[in-house]
Amino acid sequence: MNYSKIILCGRRCCGKTTLFWDLQKALNWSTFSMSLYIRDYLHRFNLRNSDQIDAQSGDISREIDERVRLLLTTSDHIVIDARVYGHIDEPLPGTLKVLLTADEAVRVARAAFREGTSSEVQRKRLIRKEDSWIEKMHRMYPFDFFDRRYYDLVVDTTRLTPSQVMDKVFVALN
Repeated sequence: MNYSKIILCGRRCCGKTTLFWDLQKALNWSTFSMSLYIRDYLHRFNLRNSDQIDAQSGDISREIDERVRLLLTTSDHIVIDARVYGHIDEPLPGTLKVLLTADEAVRVARAAFREGTSSEVQRKRLIRKEDSWIEKMHRMYPFDFFDRRYYDLVVDTTRLTPSQVMDKVFVALN
């Protein structure tokens, strides 16, 4: 298949953002990052965290999904870091759907390193925040976002380097 779009999904700290930037550099395609979109939204409205987004404006998740849907219908080449996409269970012609996974202990260690905290602190913070977010997403879209059957490529990043992960994506692209 000839892909012109890549959508990256997966839980926190599984390597999506690293792969996102590596693919952007290697392919020189346009990009859209859900995380960057939310950070920009927080900045524009002087909010401290994503919990305040919901309190102020309702749900931003559907707005992001609509933006991703539009990006997936253009003729442009694009890499999308979406964490989850509410319509991943639908056919997305020309789109390589990639699910990244990693063991919980590795994700916690990555979060602790990134945040400069201990694994114990991050285990509580990461899992609590993630569980709350996934529960909210399941209320909006009642299916398992991380069901492997929705993806063209599933990569467990637990023991892989970023370049090994990118190699797997390039093999799938070609």
